[in-house]
Amino acid sequence: MEEENTRIYNVLIIGAGKIGAFFDQPGSENILTHAHAFAAHPGFQLAGFVDSDTGQAQKAASIWGGEYFNNLDEALHKYRVDVVCLAVPDEYHYPYLQELAHRNINIIFAEKPLTKTLPEAREIKQRYSSLPISVQLNYSRRFVPEIITLRNNIRDGLYGRYLSGTGYYGKGLLHNGSHLLDLLLSLLGDVSDCRLTGVINDFYDDDPSVSAVLTMAEGTPFFLQSIDCRAYTIFEMDLLFERRRVRLIDSGFVIEEYEIRESPLFAGYRNPLVVSEQRTSLSKSIYYAAENIYQHLDKGEELLCRLDDGVKVLSLCWQLKEGLQV
Repeated sequence: MEEENTRIYNVLIIGAGKIGAFFDQPGSENILTHAHAFAAHPGFQLAGFVDSDTGQAQKAASIWGGEYFNNLDEALHKYRVDVVCLAVPDEYHYPYLQELAHRNINIIFAEKPLTKTLPEAREIKQRYSSLPISVQLNYSRRFVPEIITLRNNIRDGLYGRYLSGTGYYGKGLLHNGSHLLDLLLSLLGDVSDCRLTGVINDFYDDDPSVSAVLTMAEGTPFFLQSIDCRAYTIFEMDLLFERRRVRLIDSGFVIEEYEIRESPLFAGYRNPLVVSEQRTSLSKSIYYAAENIYQHLDKGEELLCRLDDGVKVLSLCWQLKEGLQV
């Protein structure tokens, strides 16, 4: 991309918290915030930050550049904003998405989950279906090149038929479990049925972590297992195929692949043996998301995690939450 031919798009970040601005700093090897991702990309310019705590917005602007604003109106009056990053707590996603639907912007890059409830998500989907505003969700593993390659290998049948799998998470079904479920849907496709098997309130009163047996489209199971985050944090997925076993460990920073081989000791037995361990670039996922947004704006490239994807994963979460009321 020749710098002189690069079109520059203005970015406004709503929410000057950790994911918005303070998980990292300029020059950090890892790119962990919206501010770092868009400040590092040559196709974007930070207009600034909006936060209910103006001091936080001012601090973020002093680190990353741009200005701080008291409110959305002030920011949009001063700048033609192309991209709005929505990095506020979960309960504020819905009102901000309602408000932004009336604004002259091109794309919203929103933290997950899309909204706190399925009716809210469906309303947002209906409202934005007639608007020229795109929405990208930050389900981070959607943007990682190594995980995209894994998804393509699965879809191309390189590993054979999916047999079974297990995933581990904690700290709330919507807040963290939705990451795992979105990854599952991305890799394996739709879930046809689900059965709740357990529940713990390990962090949020209104967002329990649930365990369940999910049935994939071909009738094969996936075991969703919640682990109390007060013990420790875990995010892992173990997928068993006819010709491969694949493990995403360390939150997806590592992919292990196992090949099915004849046992050298026991005739007639076949075992999965590890053949590769790959370090992924998950620590730069938000930069890849920004690049995807740039290519969408500049060349019409398809977004990698769209509004429909956010509604689909929230619908699955809602099915599981409704099981708590039975």
